[in-house]
Amino acid sequence: IRGFPPILVIQLKRFSFSEQNREKITTQVEYPTEELDLSEFYAYEDVDGQVGGDVSKRRHHKRITYKLYAAAHHTGSLGGGHYVSHCRIQREWYRFDDSAVEKLITGKHEALYSSAYVLFYKKTSERSS
Repeated sequence: IRGFPPILVIQLKRFSFSEQNREKITTQVEYPTEELDLSEFYAYEDVDGQVGGDVSKRRHHKRITYKLYAAAHHTGSLGGGHYVSHCRIQREWYRFDDSAVEKLITGKHEALYSSAYVLFYKKTSERSS
């Protein structure tokens, strides 16, 4: 990857459909909330100008990081469910559920690893070293 977007949206596969079966996937997926480091996916140029060339000849190292600022969650089952979102406003997390908004207790957001459906990250750095 040569360019990274300012906002990164990741959709987790939470529903499985086949000819015989339909189910909600509730596997716990731990995702970083403070620093998602994508540096290893940057297509580096080596000293010979080759993209993706010899790692030992890298011209420079680029650090690409993101911070989670929102997550959409699905509660319930396939037959009937509800979507809520968790959003970070400055340093605090809030739960948005239709017209109700509540401040989350520290650590409560991370407890919902099994219901996250869509993750929203904002780029926090793209620095060369």
